[in-house]
Amino acid sequence: MTLAIKILLIINLLILVYTIFQTFLRVKKIINKQLKINILHNELVMAINNSELVKENLIQEVTLLFGAEVGEQVAIGTIWEGMPTYLLHIALGKPQRIDDVDAKEKNMKLWYYADFTNIEKNYKYGLEIIIENNRIVKWEEQKVLN
Repeated sequence: MTLAIKILLIINLLILVYTIFQTFLRVKKIINKQLKINILHNELVMAINNSELVKENLIQEVTLLFGAEVGEQVAIGTIWEGMPTYLLHIALGKPQRIDDVDAKEKNMKLWYYADFTNIEKNYKYGLEIIIENNRIVKWEEQKVLN
């Protein structure tokens, strides 16, 4: 075997080792990313479960304080005129947007829930709630047409 062939074999062997090493590094990186994704997913599931448990506990407290009927209404997400905002938070969660309303000497806000894009590609909210002095004054639901 000539020296040139030996050198070519060594070069090919080095290229093969390098390729295997680079492939190993890429696979290791993919595995690490997948492990991080799995960890984050598990943390999200735990947070959701904890959130649901906290909501159940809050609804139990609401039931103890205001009675079974109010507790049931809050649990199923029913809203009503005069409902305080702390019960609204429990019933529907955090609003997607809150706007201050320019009203003389009144503490008014608009709370928005259930965002969507309508047929004309306009961004809308499915539920708009008017809050005055931390209580629901009225609300309007938008129909979502496909």
